[in-house]
Amino acid sequence: MHTLILNQGGGVVYSNIYGCLSFNEPHPKLNMDSRSPLLQLILVALQLSLQVACQSGSGSSSGFESGSGDDTTTEGITDYLPFQDLGTTTGIDRQCLKRRLDGASPAINIPVGFPIGTSIQSKAYVGTNGIISFDEPFLYWYPSPFPTRWGSVKRRYVVAPYWSDNDIRDEGDVCYEVHNEDSNLMRSISEFISYKSGSAFRGNWMLLAEWSDVHPYPHGSLHWWWWSYYGNIRSFTQNENTYQAVVITDGVTSYSLFTYNCEELQWSGRWRGATIGYNSGGRFYRNDKLSGLKQAKQIGCRNEPMSPYNNVIYQLSVSADVIQQLRKRCYDMHREDIKLHKDIHDIYNSLEPCPCTWWQGWRDRRFTFQWQAWYDGSLCHQQRFPRNKAAQFCCYSLNWPGWGSLKTAQSTSDWGTNMLRYHPGRDYLKFLKYDHEFRRTCCSVGLCSLYYERRPTNNCARYRPPRRTWGWGDPHITTLDNFQYTFNGLGEFILLELNDGSFTIQGRAIPVNSEVKATKFSSLAFKENISESVEIKYNDNDFTVYVDKIDMSDMLSNVNETYNNNDSSIELTRQDTDSMLVAFANGISVTVNITMELLHFTIALPEDYINQTRGLLGNYNGIKDDDLEEYNGTAYENATKLNESAIYDVANTWRVKDNSSSLFVSPAPNPDPSFKPTFVDLSSVNETVVEACENDTACVIDATLTNNISIGLGTLNVNSVNVVEMNELSNFPPTMTGDANITVFNNVPVTYNFHVSDTGAVTVAVSGSEPSTGSLNDLGNGDWEYTFTWTIDNPTSFSLSFVATDAFNASATLVPLVSICGCINDGNCTYDGVVDATNTTIVLPCECPEDVWEGQYCEIDVDGCEFTLCFDDVECSDNPAPMAGASCGPCPQGFSGDGTKCNDVDECVNGTNLCEQRCVNTEGSYHCECWDGYRRINDSHCEDINECAGYNDCHQFCNNTIGSYFCSCREGFHLETDNETCAANVNCPPSTVIPRGVYCAWINNAIVFYCGKGYTYNSSRSECQDTNECLLNGACEQICNNTIGSFSCSCREGFTVSGRQCNDIDECLENALSNEPPLCSDTQMCTNTIGDYECVCPEGTEVISLEECGVIPPSISSSSTSSSSTSSSSTSSSSTFSFSQTPTQTTPPTVQTPTIVEPLLNLIELIAIAVGGGVALALLVMLMIVCAMLVRKKKNKKSKRVRVMPARDPNTVELREQYRNRQTF
Repeated sequence: MHTLILNQGGGVVYSNIYGCLSFNEPHPKLNMDSRSPLLQLILVALQLSLQVACQSGSGSSSGFESGSGDDTTTEGITDYLPFQDLGTTTGIDRQCLKRRLDGASPAINIPVGFPIGTSIQSKAYVGTNGIISFDEPFLYWYPSPFPTRWGSVKRRYVVAPYWSDNDIRDEGDVCYEVHNEDSNLMRSISEFISYKSGSAFRGNWMLLAEWSDVHPYPHGSLHWWWWSYYGNIRSFTQNENTYQAVVITDGVTSYSLFTYNCEELQWSGRWRGATIGYNSGGRFYRNDKLSGLKQAKQIGCRNEPMSPYNNVIYQLSVSADVIQQLRKRCYDMHREDIKLHKDIHDIYNSLEPCPCTWWQGWRDRRFTFQWQAWYDGSLCHQQRFPRNKAAQFCCYSLNWPGWGSLKTAQSTSDWGTNMLRYHPGRDYLKFLKYDHEFRRTCCSVGLCSLYYERRPTNNCARYRPPRRTWGWGDPHITTLDNFQYTFNGLGEFILLELNDGSFTIQGRAIPVNSEVKATKFSSLAFKENISESVEIKYNDNDFTVYVDKIDMSDMLSNVNETYNNNDSSIELTRQDTDSMLVAFANGISVTVNITMELLHFTIALPEDYINQTRGLLGNYNGIKDDDLEEYNGTAYENATKLNESAIYDVANTWRVKDNSSSLFVSPAPNPDPSFKPTFVDLSSVNETVVEACENDTACVIDATLTNNISIGLGTLNVNSVNVVEMNELSNFPPTMTGDANITVFNNVPVTYNFHVSDTGAVTVAVSGSEPSTGSLNDLGNGDWEYTFTWTIDNPTSFSLSFVATDAFNASATLVPLVSICGCINDGNCTYDGVVDATNTTIVLPCECPEDVWEGQYCEIDVDGCEFTLCFDDVECSDNPAPMAGASCGPCPQGFSGDGTKCNDVDECVNGTNLCEQRCVNTEGSYHCECWDGYRRINDSHCEDINECAGYNDCHQFCNNTIGSYFCSCREGFHLETDNETCAANVNCPPSTVIPRGVYCAWINNAIVFYCGKGYTYNSSRSECQDTNECLLNGACEQICNNTIGSFSCSCREGFTVSGRQCNDIDECLENALSNEPPLCSDTQMCTNTIGDYECVCPEGTEVISLEECGVIPPSISSSSTSSSSTSSSSTSSSSTFSFSQTPTQTTPPTVQTPTIVEPLLNLIELIAIAVGGGVALALLVMLMIVCAMLVRKKKNKKSKRVRVMPARDPNTVELREQYRNRQTF
């Protein structure tokens, strides 16, 4: 994607993401796939060099400022637009806001629709705090650079000429007027925008707002004690601001125009400067260079002395060209996907179908819970292992009833039930390109169907849960066909083996103790042909894990730690302190647990392995009676009738034959050939044991053999849990059939019938209908008819859906298409703008009581905290309806106020500070400083500085005093008027021979030679020699340069010298106050550091390329290690008099290279093929040098670091200096 930048002459200039410019046509793509492998590395190096070289000369502007360029006019249009007089247009009334804090105007209808970002808004609001918002009022008072970390602010559509905490309760006005038809003023504004943008524009709807003589909070406070308590706040609040804003549209393109006057902006904010820019749902946003700075008021002075006015213009809408580009990009991606992934539907059919319920997905280890989706408010599972590099993604309902039922509707969000061509946990870069970007691009322009054509949804029709088998206790085994038996074998045995030998599970049994002729499982070992062997051993109350016979226990010592082997065919996860999961890419999984110091396991096999298994876990074919056979294939009919002794003989044939066949680290197939277990005669067991065990055979055997009923009950519990989980996994929700359409009106009875089918008992609930009546009639043979009758009376959250739930809580949902109208809570139903919001409910919208109720039916109590921005770290509590608004908790320590507005307590004024000398107030706290001549020894106390201990200005003697020092002279000398230099009281007689450059004093009838300041007398050479002051401590703060008789101080880069001290240069402030190109890109903010500066990402954004921030795709958490990626993003490059047509986009665009590079690359490739890569590399270096020479150099611009702005530490009490105040806390 290219970013369009319109210059004042109207010519179209294309800018690629590297800031390189071409005219008339976009640069061609850098097509890596079409080149020979020899040139791949060279092209990557060239791409990076172009990025660095082309960016070195590019500035960036977030908008257009009228003062940029020469002071000319075109047909009567001036370069500067002054304030407009409201109320002077015939037929248009001037409206003013009520005098209150943090208020907004009533809704202002926009009949033509107002495009901002990619949305169309129908309502606007003017707010007291320097904001024009769309869709709903914007009442936040604490300014923060866009897009901000607050989700409730980030999602909003707002224009901010000067977002600050205004107070109009006593003085000042906020007024506006709306132009719905052609007027002279709208025409002149349109002509001015056309002139500045170079594009013809004629608005047909305009809102003009003015904030006149507005004071900062708390100017209108009625509490006079406030002024005395907070000292200088009173003088600060006497300042006034006046500014104007216009938002205007022709229904397709929209602009904002801000107007400032240098003398009319007197305050920027007490602790944080005003925010200037706009935000479109967090995806498109702009911040002026001065946003968030205490110098924000200087935005009105940029054009002095040419004009006292300054205008800033933003194009708020994404141009039709950009939308067409996005649509074209979607179609291109669709065609590219058809070309690259011709077998997409075959791959789809190869994927595991989605489980029909969330519980099935939770129990099915072929899937893993998607935590990132959960954090984002979705309930999803993700296929654990890729199949043909692809994955299935399955999301479930969070509504109740019906929680956990599969959602099959096409979703436009980042999470939905559909296949992913690339598994996000295994190939994150390709997932971003071919799945995430594909979805976001197409769904942003209404072409979701193209995405879902290539990434189909799944309705779970083909889903078959895996079959579970388990072994537990002393040892007991449940086969794959659910036959249970006891086998107290000693040694190593084949539990499961696929007929083709591709997968094997072995188990090791050891004696329970020396007193009992019984065994227990101690280790399991696994081997898939394509992967390493795995052994899990229970030892000393913990697991020991071997992979390929190497101890990997340290990597799995903590809960939720995961290990993946090199080819990602095995995944081991420590699920709990006593639980370990082993999952294989073939779909088989094993869970190993410890209960009562006994190892037990659960194995799950997909239906793909029916008739393909052998071993102690049986022949998986659905028939119990043939589950026992000998290793040589000898089968036993009616195996379920065999006694324990006969079963022992059959099972013992599955012993691992020798050490070479063993999968264990320390093989021991047959440790004691003479071992014979004790067989329990169930008929002679104590009745108390049988009763306690609830007639469970495995429990009775373990309790009897160990003489410990607790062990028996532990065996019972393990078996019961496995039975419950297998039933949950195997259970499918009921099926429901009924009419697809129903029409509902208030106070008109409605009857609806549908059928339910299931193998067991079902219950039916109606979601979103209260009260309701209905009856479930049993038709026999697992069929029911449900009859639903209801008369609507102000329904709440009504969407007629029926949920059928079986005995195992598996649910299915039937949602007929419903047309409804039922506003409650004093809401009014309107027929304007009827929308099909969910494809299942046609809704007549409701107009709800403002600030009290909201929602589709006015059923939701408005969360006052959405509109009440409490002070930083203050808890907000909503006022329950019918009350509006919210309440804020108490202010943090160091502040005072009502929690909504908290002002700093000036500890330096009220006497609560501990400073010994000087107190400096900061936001929320204070710090201590010392008087001149002192230094701090701790947070509050000072001690005298001995100025005489290092360099000082005294010629002869330095005398330290408390807090200062003074100079004195030797006998026979006196101080000159500078109080530093010493001169002789009596000079030597004229006849005295005095060496050159030496002074002579006559003291006590004797000649005394001495030198001036900066020199030392050398008596042996009778001359004055230079004193090297730089060797003395404290001569200069940074760099000392000795000179003959003196010295000079200088500073490192990033500092300016002041005497002997060095002061940091605030590069960001100097740039913000100038008309120079910004130091940072539009999506970043500049923050000063000591000796340097940094470009930081605002809260809510992240680094997406070298010099760009944006809202990047959410990282997909997976049990495997995911690759990280950095995506490129557009950078609009222009001088300060350019007009940026396209707002900041967080969707990474296509990488472009300059037009001239393509033929040169072709030439290099030919040379590389002909004479070798060495010559080609040399030519590449020459090309890089030429490219760098063709681009402008930076103007004293240092290399900058890009980092994500940290959140505010609540324990921080010092006020962050100027640019740090720009941070979004």
